[in-house]
Amino acid sequence: MNSEIVRLMDDLCDTGKAHEASCDLSSSSVQTVAAPVPTELYNELQTLATIYKRDTNCIAGDLLTIVLKEALSGLPEAERKNLSEVRKQSELQDAMRHMEEQRFDAGGT
Repeated sequence: MNSEIVRLMDDLCDTGKAHEASCDLSSSSVQTVAAPVPTELYNELQTLATIYKRDTNCIAGDLLTIVLKEALSGLPEAERKNLSEVRKQSELQDAMRHMEEQRFDAGGT
């Protein structure tokens, strides 16, 4: 098992450590994701949240973050470069779209 996941689970299980019941769910530095999860695993996630007094979304986000980092780091270098280029293009398109939406029309139409 991934050592970061092991550390996360150890941290959850550490009853002597104060845990925040919730995490950052609304700032611009995070995005929420709706993802299908098998019912059995979702029930386990809810149980973890209940036992360790944490938000279900926070635990799921922590786990997903670790898994995504691991998955991306396992890609071949050429594929990582391709992903980086596609991401840059997407971000540029988003910025251009935002600039167009914010453009001031002095004509008052």
